[in-house]
Amino acid sequence: MNAPKILLDGDSAVTVQFGETIDPAVYARVAGLNEALKKLPAGTGITETVPTYRSLLVHYDPRRIRFQELKKLLLRQSETAGNSAGAVKKVITIPCCFGGSHGEDLPHVAEYHHTTEEEIVRRFCAEDFLIYFLGFTPGYPYIGGISEELATPRLSSPRVKIPAGAVGIGGMQLGIYPIVSPGGFQLVGQTPLRLYDPRKENPVLLEAGEFVRFQSVDEETFRKIEADVEAGTCVPEIREG
Repeated sequence: MNAPKILLDGDSAVTVQFGETIDPAVYARVAGLNEALKKLPAGTGITETVPTYRSLLVHYDPRRIRFQELKKLLLRQSETAGNSAGAVKKVITIPCCFGGSHGEDLPHVAEYHHTTEEEIVRRFCAEDFLIYFLGFTPGYPYIGGISEELATPRLSSPRVKIPAGAVGIGGMQLGIYPIVSPGGFQLVGQTPLRLYDPRKENPVLLEAGEFVRFQSVDEETFRKIEADVEAGTCVPEIREG
């Protein structure tokens, strides 16, 4: 197993880079090191960690730990931490109404892949997708490494306003927009679930390292779930796989 690259990020952060591609095996090493660092005793000087597709950003206090000491610590931990590949797989079901006013770009995505809208929906709902990390807006999941059968270029000109819950494709990535925001993904559907709900003690629904499985629902079911979410009675389906 190759040692990661340790790259400086200013005077109080480093990037631990494990690879160059969006790959579950690379991410497993990122997540493994992230978990190992969280278990270190207080006082090491590490103040925050931020996982990405292929690297871990590590913020530290240079008054408590020098760069060379930190580098040795990170290399040592990366060797012994292993990876997260053997961890229990947590899968959250994401109900999604595809096409129409909920997913205006679905016809284009189907045309791009020389197939039908129904086939794109089937592919979307046929596998579990890994959440690599959160960012962009509160609770936004970066879902990467999708198959060529779904991968579709982003819009040439991003939209200024995308509704909360919109589900889209951008290159080899999937995204679910937690709040109203701009964005450039091809919109294929919408979920009634709230990925970010400030009313809750834990406002973010999804976490890095979890998986999502999309479930196609009709308009009537969408509205029912939407009402349950608003009333605070909706409990997302979660399974271990």
